[in-house]
Amino acid sequence: MFMTFEDTANFATANQVMQVYKSGVLEAERTSFQGTLEDYYYATILADHLNIELKDVISAPINIKVLFPDTNFEVRSEIINGDKILVDIGTMNPADVAKDINRQDLVERIEKEMRDEEAAQEKARQEAIKIALANRALGNGNGNGNGDQANPQTNEQGNKPAPFAVRA
Repeated sequence: MFMTFEDTANFATANQVMQVYKSGVLEAERTSFQGTLEDYYYATILADHLNIELKDVISAPINIKVLFPDTNFEVRSEIINGDKILVDIGTMNPADVAKDINRQDLVERIEKEMRDEEAAQEKARQEAIKIALANRALGNGNGNGNGDQANPQTNEQGNKPAPFAVRA
């Protein structure tokens, strides 16, 4: 199939028509359908399921609502490209993109990779803290406890005495 400029315009028009249908007609139909189901079917089904009288269900201070999944007329590439921009600016992560395109298999794998990466970073951070504390505890012999750094008085590498001595 070859797409020309005319087909592109037709696709854009069709997409706009579907969005108008979703926000206008589809929402109205769903609302009407919800009302019918709630008024005539759910109370009866619930009463039958719980083995109680219908009048008890109707008089109860609860309402059962039907929820319809959102209908999306966007092309998958549009969703992915939009999500990529949000990932690049740090608003979303790759697992959010996988959820957005309904790929549960990818969500689980990506979230596991993210947890493993966070655990590795935390382990590296703890090792760095441990090394820093060990170096600080060793000191360099000049009393400032800065590990094996240059002695500011002699400008030589650590563990050298200062050029003066205290006499008793």
